[in-house]
Amino acid sequence: HGLATGGAGADASVTPLVLEPFPLLLLPRWLPQGEVAALLEAAEGLWEPSPLAVRGAALLRSSESAVLAEGRLPGSGRAAEAVQAVRQRAADLFGLPVSHMEPPQLVRYGPGAFYAPHVDWGSADDPSLWLAGQRVASALAYLECSDAGGATHFPALGLRVVPEPGAALAWPNVDARGTPLGATEHEAEPVVASGDGFPPRKVALNLWARDRPVPGPW
Repeated sequence: HGLATGGAGADASVTPLVLEPFPLLLLPRWLPQGEVAALLEAAEGLWEPSPLAVRGAALLRSSESAVLAEGRLPGSGRAAEAVQAVRQRAADLFGLPVSHMEPPQLVRYGPGAFYAPHVDWGSADDPSLWLAGQRVASALAYLECSDAGGATHFPALGLRVVPEPGAALAWPNVDARGTPLGATEHEAEPVVASGDGFPPRKVALNLWARDRPVPGPW
């Protein structure tokens, strides 16, 4: 599943950060400000602790999530339109039908919150593979960013991406044969206070594509 430029956003600018061992793209202005506001509005009342993730006795994440699925959105048409727009834009970027897109998921990081190194693809024992197939591609967009911390770190690439509001990253999770790419492991580094008196916060948007239509309706 290749990454196309049809979903590059309003100005269609795409910067390849690396091409090997997999293409990692930076889309600097992928989310228009109006969509950012509408997505944040859509998440009100939906925030809950992110699904627990542990490795041994270690906590892997400390954040809140809001799944923007149909039927959970507020009555405002603006919210539904924004959700539909980002799903379609991501599908275009991945060269897949929009039916392959999971419901968008917002993630909110408060002071000190993080997500330790992890991959988005499912291992052989992941039960969701039977229902919805493999996560073949990911897009990660930034809605709000603290002035310090909160970088997206790809350890195998030795690369850190500093969040910028409206920007997005996109990458494949599997190779051309469908084999998961271990080098896509990434982490959300802790959000830290910047000394300006405002509480640090980062809000990001996860958009995942599966290798088959996602059971819905969404």
